[in-house]
Amino acid sequence: MNEKAKNILGWLGIAAVVLACVCGMFGKKILVAMKYAGTKMAYEVRADAKSKAAVNSRMRKSMLWKAYFASVDSGDSDSAIVYITVRTERKLFGPPINEPNRYNSNGHVAAWLTVTERGRAQPVYKREIQYKLPAAFTFTAQSTGNGQEDVFLDTERSARNEITAYLEVAAMRAMALRPDKAESYCPALVSALDDNQLVISRTAADVLCGFGAAARSVKPEIEKIAAKKMGTGRIQAKRVLVNMPK
Repeated sequence: MNEKAKNILGWLGIAAVVLACVCGMFGKKILVAMKYAGTKMAYEVRADAKSKAAVNSRMRKSMLWKAYFASVDSGDSDSAIVYITVRTERKLFGPPINEPNRYNSNGHVAAWLTVTERGRAQPVYKREIQYKLPAAFTFTAQSTGNGQEDVFLDTERSARNEITAYLEVAAMRAMALRPDKAESYCPALVSALDDNQLVISRTAADVLCGFGAAARSVKPEIEKIAAKKMGTGRIQAKRVLVNMPK
């Protein structure tokens, strides 16, 4: 075997090891993503154009919402079954400073997220946040020349990004209202259980605990998360196992 062939085989071996590591770390999430590929998501967004774009971006990437919609009959193909409302509001204490590179920082942007489901009187999920205006802000060549407006626009973008992140929590709350679909939701919930964000991992644990015996279908996967030496999901996974019916 010549030197070139040996080099090729060597690189192939390294690639195989890397692939095995990747599958070990992300295999479950990849399988969940493949399972829900092509799922129709029957939702409607009620928001301004920028907030609507932020919501749609989150929803396209959300395996939790795809898992939810995969097991729900939407009936009429043109009819939404989930309604997502996002609203932002500026609040400033004192007069604005409408000058280049200067602004009044005594204010915030409030943002609201409400998720409702067709046929339910009460919202599935509600969240409100307040995003403070920064004490220091870096103006760029793209700035409008109105310091107050520039800061508000940037803060609104940050508030939209944060409030729409809670759509993952809303998806799990929607799942919790459909215990008859519990087993079909469990694989996606296990993936969320291993998330680094505490609010995601904790909510997944809450829902899995609420599903009771149905969570046994993914007990081996939960045990693997609980056995990890590090990670946010480790503690939450142990909580699920403790509360799991024998």
